[in-house]
Amino acid sequence: MVDGPTESAATSDSRTERNRALVAEFLRSVRDGNIDATLLAEDLVQHDPQLPDGRDAYVAWLRTLSYERTHRILAAGDFVLSVTEGRHADGSHTSFFDLFRLESSHADDEATAAIVEHWDTVEPVPPRSEWKNDNGKF
Repeated sequence: MVDGPTESAATSDSRTERNRALVAEFLRSVRDGNIDATLLAEDLVQHDPQLPDGRDAYVAWLRTLSYERTHRILAAGDFVLSVTEGRHADGSHTSFFDLFRLESSHADDEATAAIVEHWDTVEPVPPRSEWKNDNGKF
């Protein structure tokens, strides 16, 4: 199931880094409990089958979670992947892999850049005693 662009358009390193920084700022706001919804497009396209499209639905869902530590942020053009550790609404230790697509109304206009699309994988992290290796989730 694929909607929208699946490849990053050729972009400059500065645009990639701008997008990485914007997602890092957004994740900090989630972690700090003061979600900066202005970084999300109002008509956010959501690919989590449990959530409806739109900024308000995504923000409401994020408010039920606890993002505690971002381990990695990988970026290529308009796509940014974050690997975060935290707690699900039920309190369970959880990993959040979020893929964001960003867009700006003008090619180099940082002021209008926003997260316009979101995919995720949310998975419980088992207790260390149940791990089958010593590598860990992160």
